[in-house]
Amino acid sequence: MKKTSTVVAPISPSAEKDINSVRLSSSVTVERYRAMELAEDRNGLARFIHERLVERYALPLSLSCRKNGFSMMAASCLVLRKGTLFDSNKHAVNAEIFLKEVGSAVEVYAATLLQTKWDDDLWLNFKNKMNVIIKHCLPNP
Repeated sequence: MKKTSTVVAPISPSAEKDINSVRLSSSVTVERYRAMELAEDRNGLARFIHERLVERYALPLSLSCRKNGFSMMAASCLVLRKGTLFDSNKHAVNAEIFLKEVGSAVEVYAATLLQTKWDDDLWLNFKNKMNVIIKHCLPNP
């Protein structure tokens, strides 16, 4: 696999102080994420990404009393890029089952991260994506 480097955008010292307290998930701030990345804490990062994806995509939809198949599918597609659960008899996709599959895909992704070497493209892509997410946490000037 081709190895790529993590791209880190420069951040001003005042913005750095503000951004470090931003929560990326219920238990991980930007500061904690960066500490885990610096320590190459694969277990912590895998738990973090699982928590973040479940909190942002699966839980809000599964806990809602006003379920909407389209919303469930749209949010799920943001996480899962392949596979559909098409019922050929009804000519429809079962959104509830699809959402459960998304949860399974998130678990597989986190487990795969745990088993992958730190310098593998999977981790490099993860870190690049997190740098973009963190950059978007900055307030607009």
